[in-house]
Amino acid sequence: MVFKAKNLILAMHHDIRVPTIHLFPPLDQLLIELLHSLSREEWNLQTLAPAWKVKDVAAHLLAGNVRNLSISRDNFYDSSASHISTYHDVVQYLNLINNDWVKAMHSVSPQMLITLLSITNSLYSDHLAKLDPFEKSVFPVAWAGENKSLNWFHIAREYTEKWHHQQQIRQAIGEASPLFSKTFFTPYL
Repeated sequence: MVFKAKNLILAMHHDIRVPTIHLFPPLDQLLIELLHSLSREEWNLQTLAPAWKVKDVAAHLLAGNVRNLSISRDNFYDSSASHISTYHDVVQYLNLINNDWVKAMHSVSPQMLITLLSITNSLYSDHLAKLDPFEKSVFPVAWAGENKSLNWFHIAREYTEKWHHQQQIRQAIGEASPLFSKTFFTPYL
């Protein structure tokens, strides 16, 4: 009986509400094209994030790729994060490591950031595409109130992260954004 009930639940959940994995490569390509087009001055423009310039947001996107690959693909966890037990702890920890990473990237050239993003974007989207969308994710989507999430929801959250930060860069430089097309914006919403 338990086996049949489990299969029924799995069958009901085998419907990805918002498929996004196929959008990672074109979204990442738009980011790389955008970053290649930036002037030296544009890399230093202020974004809506009060503490971050355009270059800082690009560095943050790189950090997301590297950190998530390290945890999800390589099963490597930061031992200094062992104190995390609440959502508040997670937010404090992420704010700290995001700040540290962005600060460290101040000594990295925009060209190197683009190179590293090109490499890690592909690695990360390939990794996400290999995950079983209906298996438990290594990360819960806590802001949606979940303590456990399926991979498809984690992937959708990662899509919104990449979309949101790319849009911050586009807004800072005053560019009309292709991200508001039906292809990219509907899944974001």
